[in-house]
Amino acid sequence: MKSATSLLNKTLLRHFMGSVFWLTILYLIGNILVQPFVLWILSTNMNGMTAADSGYLPADPLDMAAPFQLAGGMIYAVLLALFLFNYRNKEDAIDFMHSLPVKRHKIMSHAILAGIIHITIPLLITAAILFFERYILNFDIALADLFLWLIYSLFVIYTVFAISIFAGMFVNSIFNHLQLVLIIFFLPVIFWGLNVSTADMLFDGITEGLGTQGPGNSGIMGIVIDNTFPVFAIQQITEGYELWKMILWVLLAVVLTVLSYMLYSRSKNENVHHNFNHGWVRNTLAALISITGMLLLGIMISFALPVSTVITVLAFGTGLLFSYIVTEMFFQRTAGICFKRSSIITVIIFLATFWTVFIIGWNQYVSYVPPADEVAGVSLSADYSIDNYGTYSRGSDAVSEDFLYMDGRNVIESTRGLHQDAIDSEEVRNHETQGDLFIVSYKMKDGSYVNREFSKFEMEPEMRREISSVVNDSSHAEVYDILFNIEKPEAAESVEIRGMNGLVHIDDKEEVEAFIRDYQTEALQMPESPLLTLAGQNTSLAWTNVYFSRADYSGDASVYNEALLERITAVQELTDYLGLNDAESVYAVSLSDGEKEAFFRDYDALTFSQLENEYGLEEVKHADKDVLLESINEGNLDVTGDKVLLYKPAGTEEFYSGNEEEAAELEASAEYMILGVE
Repeated sequence: MKSATSLLNKTLLRHFMGSVFWLTILYLIGNILVQPFVLWILSTNMNGMTAADSGYLPADPLDMAAPFQLAGGMIYAVLLALFLFNYRNKEDAIDFMHSLPVKRHKIMSHAILAGIIHITIPLLITAAILFFERYILNFDIALADLFLWLIYSLFVIYTVFAISIFAGMFVNSIFNHLQLVLIIFFLPVIFWGLNVSTADMLFDGITEGLGTQGPGNSGIMGIVIDNTFPVFAIQQITEGYELWKMILWVLLAVVLTVLSYMLYSRSKNENVHHNFNHGWVRNTLAALISITGMLLLGIMISFALPVSTVITVLAFGTGLLFSYIVTEMFFQRTAGICFKRSSIITVIIFLATFWTVFIIGWNQYVSYVPPADEVAGVSLSADYSIDNYGTYSRGSDAVSEDFLYMDGRNVIESTRGLHQDAIDSEEVRNHETQGDLFIVSYKMKDGSYVNREFSKFEMEPEMRREISSVVNDSSHAEVYDILFNIEKPEAAESVEIRGMNGLVHIDDKEEVEAFIRDYQTEALQMPESPLLTLAGQNTSLAWTNVYFSRADYSGDASVYNEALLERITAVQELTDYLGLNDAESVYAVSLSDGEKEAFFRDYDALTFSQLENEYGLEEVKHADKDVLLESINEGNLDVTGDKVLLYKPAGTEEFYSGNEEEAAELEASAEYMILGVE
């Protein structure tokens, strides 16, 4: 006869299994609808087309619905933990369970085993359906991809299950259990995001977003967002798997499971009457949530009212009081809260610590300029030169790490000087005055990136000229050219190149590879010229998007490149693509070698009327314009800059209509496109 205290108690296991049976049925149905059913619908709608012809299927079709399936799986894992351990929140239930001739750690083991079974079986059934469904679909699902999908799904859901169990060991209410799970997963990223937003409001130089240029484009926010497990789990699907991070999460799940056993074995039945098992946990959470609420409400109030020290202090003070009261209402589950001295003292200690670290830390952050000997390359732009830049998405190594980054000791020193000038500049701190934009990014020799963005200061004319001189140096033309910097042309899937009034689209993979290689060959033969780096503020003459399987990149390309000219003229007239046919006005000027450097610098610094008076620009009349357009359509562009056209594409005047004063103060580069011709 089997002992009641044997390793596996079937009665206890059946109890836990039955308590979440119908929840598992719902999860299984959802899994089947999200993966096998969706893939069958896609296959049916293809009407006999192959995957290559359809144009919208990824290399692994399972990736299409995987983010939704994983999101549902993570929610399911949380609900499993809530319901399997809900007996701990009821006095009668916990007294009964702990009176059984079964040790506590075995009770917990049976609950965890039931959860693992309820996670594994639905995924195995879904995998079996997908395995046999492969033979009737119009596209292929590789067996290796199916196995990877199964293993990764188990990893994600097991991890969330372990974290959710750990959270439940601190509370004695299913509602508080759910709150704590949400707090563990999302409070860090919310707190950090509000921290960064507050710093961005109070300081200048914060690079807040995820879209900063260069390979280090996660920004400050990415430090926490990329390591928030639900976000991380879905990012892996879209951006590729990072095995070392997955191993760390597995180890964390194991450690939390061990800690859960320890906490459960030491828990006291009488604590069931309290919301939290440990007062210090409750007080810490109350402090963190209150400070988070303080930041949120403080930012909202500060945005609505003029910025001043008094208003900022009042805004954050009001936010702290409001959020603390709301937090206590939730924790005490009543509107008639009572204030506890220990909780108030904890909030005060955390508040003082937070503001001390906040002020000292962000002051050091915004005033930091990397040492020149640690910098491998620099990238910079301003509000009037940003079109020279592009975006560098994560998840692919097909583009050179040097894209957008200039090297050379003089360039690095000049950039550091400009960066220091931005730090030392007086800030503009009111909503009515718009500051100038200055963005700098350092690629460090150790592989890291330092990004700063200034937007609350007024840029001096000397600083503008210095930025223009660095950015428009013809020796850096290849740095900004997205097509030139593609290291794996064979990995590119499609290319789009947009002009003022045209589009070149290549979506045949072999044709894309051939075009990029031809472009790079031609680029090596082109002479240095400021025209290769000079772009109008409003748009580029060849703004390019390059798409890969897991990433996309955008940046400038050269309209003077013969490989690109051939592609443009094959689909439309070159003048139509450039927006010259219907240009509002066209001016021409011939430049000697001694005039070119000054002219291209002044194009970025002077207004059009000043540039016209300084260099004697001549308007091209109708008869001459027809001859000129015909010559351009024959491909007679000249990158050397001996003769250049300045033209205003149709429709750009509407942008500044009703604001003639602002339009009159614009630099010529903001209104007129520039083009070198023969």
